[in-house]
Amino acid sequence: IQPIRLREDPQTGKLDWYSYAPQIAPPFKHYIDTLMSVLPGRRPQTTQIILQYLRSRDRLPLLLKLDLIQHWFLRTRLGKLTLGILGVLLCLSIWQAIRVGQMRNHFEQAKDAQLAKQFDRAKYHYEQALAIDPNNSKIHNNLGRLCAAQANYDCALDHYEIAIKLNPQYWEAYYNLGGLYDTWGRYPEARQYYQKVIDANTMISPAASNNLARLKNLESDYQGAIALAQKALEQPPDSVDRTTKAALLKNLGWAFFEQRDFAIATQYLNSALSLDPTRTEAQCLLAQIYQQQRNSKAADLAWTQCARSDPTLPEVQRWLKQAPLPSSKAS
Repeated sequence: IQPIRLREDPQTGKLDWYSYAPQIAPPFKHYIDTLMSVLPGRRPQTTQIILQYLRSRDRLPLLLKLDLIQHWFLRTRLGKLTLGILGVLLCLSIWQAIRVGQMRNHFEQAKDAQLAKQFDRAKYHYEQALAIDPNNSKIHNNLGRLCAAQANYDCALDHYEIAIKLNPQYWEAYYNLGGLYDTWGRYPEARQYYQKVIDANTMISPAASNNLARLKNLESDYQGAIALAQKALEQPPDSVDRTTKAALLKNLGWAFFEQRDFAIATQYLNSALSLDPTRTEAQCLLAQIYQQQRNSKAADLAWTQCARSDPTLPEVQRWLKQAPLPSSKAS
């Protein structure tokens, strides 16, 4: 449209062009009026002045900036492409958030089912969680524990190893893998993984020290067992839970028993039972001490409690064979 065809405001002399460009933001319209000022002296004298104005963050109104951004996104090919990419990224982010929520829901349901010993249900939810996030080391570790609880040890081994591969500092998986080799009687491998957890000095390190102390007792390294257990017990009280502390005391009592220091052994074993009465392996050791002291009544009672210990433990099997025949029948 030629300027001569535009209506002129009789009071200001400005051309009335606004109605032909309604999409332009008011701040920019006002600046265009400045460029077309009736008095030449009020117009910018050089294009550099105009450029400085457009670049000035302080002087360029927010509405003008938004207008320019809107124009770039909606009216240029690159802007439209960028807007499309941003839209796709937004949709992907929303989809990912939904998937993460689904994974967490399956994971929590699996943990609850595992605690309730509903192993099939727990396995289903763990597998659903893995289908969403196959590189989640925590899911693999928990699934390994589930497989171990079902005596599916090859399955447990696979998931523990995957968990460690995904997260080389996942110490709980190292601890669980050590326990698996311990169950198999492959003590060199078990010692290796327990030691890694101990060296990492994490919250589960005392538990690893306890398990390694037990292996040292099995291998007749009693001084090594004592050193490990005592060092773990020297940790701040809050860093060692009651069950682990009881197990450490039991292993200390075991080591001193094997060295025939019955007085100290009895103290440690009774301390273990006061913390955790279910620690019935301590009763097996006390029964042997009572036998040495010819206290048959206390020995018979301790052997009865000992018979409730985990029969898969090799030390418990050995100790029960040493029980007097009448006590064995009674148990």
